[in-house]
Amino acid sequence: MRLILNWVKCGIDGSAKVVLIPTCGGTFWDKDANYLGSFAINLPITTSFQVELHGLINDIEITYKKNWSTLWLEIDSQLGTMAFINSSIVSCHLRNR
Repeated sequence: MRLILNWVKCGIDGSAKVVLIPTCGGTFWDKDANYLGSFAINLPITTSFQVELHGLINDIEITYKKNWSTLWLEIDSQLGTMAFINSSIVSCHLRNR
């Protein structure tokens, strides 16, 4: 069993129906629970699924830019998780990003 020591965890959430402006955000932590940063974005879209996907995409982009090699995503959206398995449920403009 290989032990991964340098992972970064990001908890992601979004809302499109409860708030006036659809928003997504996430918080990054290292393996020792040290805060590494966070993000929040207002979005011009209306579905909860698209908001969650924007959060996931933004999280992956930040991870790439920071050169973090191992990412642990935590999301409360089953559809968001399914997007990694079946990309056909993701709209073209998000897949191209």
